[in-house]
Amino acid sequence: MAFLNKNLIFQNLASLNINPDEIENEQYAKAFNSLFAIVEILSKENIAQKDQIQMLRDEINLLKGEQTKPNIRGSKKKDDISSEQERNQRKPHKNRESNSRIDKIEIHQTETCKVDRSTLPEDAAFKGYSPVVIRDIFMKPWNTKYLIGFRCKNNFCVL
Repeated sequence: MAFLNKNLIFQNLASLNINPDEIENEQYAKAFNSLFAIVEILSKENIAQKDQIQMLRDEINLLKGEQTKPNIRGSKKKDDISSEQERNQRKPHKNRESNSRIDKIEIHQTETCKVDRSTLPEDAAFKGYSPVVIRDIFMKPWNTKYLIGFRCKNNFCVL
């Protein structure tokens, strides 16, 4: 519906170039002033109702366990505008201790894997090893024999 488009309505009103104070007929002037006042009141009520509907929707969503409409703020420009070089300077990394689990694992066996040189290009050069730790669990039977002492007296045995 094109007649409900807000921008079109404003354009149409601006193109009409109507000023209620310049209308010669007093009844029409009063009617225009009254209509403009009604439109202003209704638009304020409409905005208030939209806000209340959104607030109620947010409350319903909270009761359902869902999220509410996010509060998106406009961007603010900072007064301190730095140069490109200052913004791109790298910040030094903090010296942290390694929390790697691999450093704490006890290594039981080390195997060196050789690469078949025929699969490599002729100009390939050895640069070193890349460590890979594979964690396995070995389960083996562990049988325990318990020797329990008992005493017998007159063909009657007690543990």
